[in-house]
Amino acid sequence: MKHEKILLATDFSKQANNLIETAKRLKETGLKKVILVHVINTERIKFEFFDTSNSINQDYKEREKKLLLKEKERLESLGLDVEPLILVGSPAEKIVETAEAKEVDLILIASHGKGYIKELLLGSTTLKVIRVSKVPVLLENYKENKKEVETSYNNKFNKVLIPIDFSELSKQLIGRIKDSNKAIKNLLLLSIIERSNNQGKLEKMKLSTKDKLKKLKTQLEKNGINVEIKVKVGKPAKGILETAQKEDVSLIMMPTRGMGKIKEFMIGSTANSVIRNSEREVMIFPSRSLLTSEIKQKRQDKALKKSTKLVSELMSLYFELGIKQVKINVEHKSAKVIISTQGKVADLSFDKLEELDSSLNVSRVTQVEEYYWELVGESSSSTELSLIGMITDKAEVEYEDDILQIKIHMEDK
Repeated sequence: MKHEKILLATDFSKQANNLIETAKRLKETGLKKVILVHVINTERIKFEFFDTSNSINQDYKEREKKLLLKEKERLESLGLDVEPLILVGSPAEKIVETAEAKEVDLILIASHGKGYIKELLLGSTTLKVIRVSKVPVLLENYKENKKEVETSYNNKFNKVLIPIDFSELSKQLIGRIKDSNKAIKNLLLLSIIERSNNQGKLEKMKLSTKDKLKKLKTQLEKNGINVEIKVKVGKPAKGILETAQKEDVSLIMMPTRGMGKIKEFMIGSTANSVIRNSEREVMIFPSRSLLTSEIKQKRQDKALKKSTKLVSELMSLYFELGIKQVKINVEHKSAKVIISTQGKVADLSFDKLEELDSSLNVSRVTQVEEYYWELVGESSSSTELSLIGMITDKAEVEYEDDILQIKIHMEDK
C-alpha cells in the first residue's frame, strides 16, 4: 500500500485547507508528490462571474489561481513536489479523470466543508468520486472548534480498523496492508456475523471466524504490525461504527462492493453507511483498485462452481417433492447469477410454499459463506434450504396451475 503521489482536492474552505496537515502526515509514510486540484463548478458559481461569451471571466480565474498558489506554497514548504491544477466542469468527474491521468495512488478530500465538498452529507460530489474512482479515497473528517478546525487524528495509521468478511476484496486489502512498509502501527481486524435463530450454528460460525482471524493475525504480525482481532454479532455498519468509537481508532479502511461499471457506481450499503456516519477518517478502496484480471477470473470460476452446487440442491428439492421433470436455466452475468427452475407437482400446500419461501429468503451471511458451502448437503432438507438462503441474495417462489417455479439470485460478493 503506497501513497507516493496523491491528488488533493480543495474548495478553499477551512476544512479543505487543513488537508495540508494530512499531507504532512502522509509525507512521514512516503508521500513525495501532490497533484493539487481545484474544480470550478460552472453549475454552482454565480452568474456575475461569467463574461459575455458565457465563459468564466478572467478576474474570477485569477482569484482562484491566487488561492491555489497559496496552498501550493504551504505544501512545498513541507518538502513536497506540487503540481497545481485549476479545472472547469463537474468536480467529481474532473477529480477522477485527473487522478487516473496522473496515476495517483490516493485521492484526498475533506468530508465536510463548504461548496461541493460539503455535499458528502447529501451524497453528491464526494460520493460520486468514491463510486467511480479507480484508486483509494481518503475522506478526512474534522472536529469543529471555536477557534480553528482540527483533524480528528494526527497520525492516521496509528490504529487502523479493517472490517473483514473474508470476501476476495477484503483478502486483497489485507494483502495491501502486508506491503504497507510498516506505516500501520496497530491494526484491529473486525468480523461481524449477522444474527441467526440457530444458536448452535451461530456459535460454530463465531469459532470458525475467530480461527480465520487468528491466521490473518499471525501473517500480519510477521510484517511487524501489532494486530488485535474481534468477532461481533449484529448489523455490519452499526458494529463497525460502534467499534471504531469504542476502540478509538484513527482510521477505518474498507472496500466498496461490486464489479464493473454499473456495480462500481453503487457503493455497498455497509460502506455507504460507514462513510456517511463515521466520526473517524475512512479510506475507501474501490473494487477495481483491488482486483486483478487473474482474481476476476477466479471469481468467475468460483461463481460457476457455486451455481453448480445450487442447481444440485434445487434438483434434490424437486425430487423430494416428487417432481421428475425439471426445467433449469442458469444466467451468468458480470456480477450476478440467476438460477430459474420449474417443475410440475399437484396439490402443493400453502404451508409448504410458505416454508420454501421463508427458508430460501433468510438473510445472506457473506463473511462465513465458505463455512455454509461445507454444510450444504450434510443436514436436513429445511436446513439445507436455509443454508441456500444464507449464501444467496433473493429467492422468488411461485406456484400456479400445478407448476412450481423457483428463481435464485446470487450477487458476486
